[in-house]
Parts: sequence; C-alpha cells; structure tokens
Amino acid sequence: IIMFKRSIFIHSIAALILLPLFFSGCASTKYNYTPRAKDVSEPPLKSIVTVQIGDEMVKSGIVMEWSAIYVSDTIIANYLSLGSYTITVGYFKKCGEDDKYEYYKPFNGADSGDIISRGLEPWDSIRYSKEGKTFGLASTNGWYVSASDDNVRRVTRQFSDGDSFMQSLIYSGKVGNKIKLGYREFSNNLARPAFSNDVEYDLTESTIVGYKGARIEVIEATNQYIKYQVLQSFNQPR
Repeated sequence: IIMFKRSIFIHSIAALILLPLFFSGCASTKYNYTPRAKDVSEPPLKSIVTVQIGDEMVKSGIVMEWSAIYVSDTIIANYLSLGSYTITVGYFKKCGEDDKYEYYKPFNGADSGDIISRGLEPWDSIRYSKEGKTFGLASTNGWYVSASDDNVRRVTRQFSDGDSFMQSLIYSGKVGNKIKLGYREFSNNLARPAFSNDVEYDLTESTIVGYKGARIEVIEATNQYIKYQVLQSFNQPR
C-alpha cells in the first residue's frame, strides 16, 4: 500500500512537471476581425484586349479579402502521454486579434486546413503572435499549446466561401455581322441563373455595344476571338 501511494505521488509530480509543456499560459480566442471589401473591375478602361470564345470580356463586382495563414506542411505537436495535435495543410482564416496575438480558424471551403485533436484539451483556434515569435493552439478552456511555425506564412486572399457579388460578359461567337454575348451574375461564387441572359448585337448598326451599364467598343470580331476596348464597366459611373 505504501509503495502504491508513493507511485501515485511520483506520477502526480511528473504530471505537474509536464503540464507547463502542454499549457503554456492562458489564451482567449478573439472574434473581432472583419474582412476587407474590394472592388474588382477588369480589364482597365480604354485598354485594347483580345479574348477567345467562352472567355470573360468584362468582369466587375465586390469580393472579400481575408487575412489568413497558410500551412504548407503538416504540423504535429506531441506532448508525451498527454496526446497530440495535428494541423493539416491548408488555409486558416483570421477571426480576431488583441494587442499581441492574431487568431485563426478553419472554414467551410475546399482549401481550408484542419486541426485534428488527440489531446486532453479541445482546441478553439490557432494563435500567432504579431511578431511571429510564438505559434500554437488556443484551447476552449483558455490554455495554449505551442508548436513550430516553420511551415506557416501569412497571406491575404479571397476565399470561395466569402461574401461576393460579380457580373461578367462572356464572348459567345459571331454569326454574319452579329456577335453574341452572355451575361452572368455570381453571388458568393454561385451562379444566379435567374439573372443570366444571352444577347445579340448587329455590328452594322454600331460597333459600340452595352449591357447593364457596361459599354464596349468592338474593334474586330470573328467566330474564334474578339478584339475590343471597354469604355465603361458595370461599376463605373457614366
């Protein structure tokens, strides 16, 4: 009995010694980050452009740009008998920050990384110091687990699951003196079929064509390509 109690005592002391390796300070995930809305308008006005059938001639709208980190190789944090955490390859979106740290999480997208937990503490977010000196996981209970950041880099990126709205005109070919264009709208990277339309223009009437505010001057058109310049995009004032 005495030896059994002594064994428990020794194991308890060992566990207390190992805990600082696993729980190195409190960490509370912040959720105060908002991505930046960015206007997109392509190609530049007055520039002469040539595209093939099926290509976009004009594209404009709003996309959301996120601060994120990219993990280029699997990161494994092992803590002896206390378990391990695996951060897989992919992107992690920023969700918040405080004076010293930024916080990142996986998201609902094909290019998202993941966190696989086999540890004692459930993870909540990735915590990365703004100076790039410390990197690791913040748990749901406010603890922090350190890891290597050798395969981590900060990026700014547009993601497929982010809020966005885009309009485009697509070249669909030429029959006689008439050209065909397809109008498409996308919301959150999903097509909006109810707002799609196919239009036809007779170049003998005018070489300047327009749709929903976009105005294009056609320089040359064949059934393989079109050469043109954009006089006004969808999101440009007249």
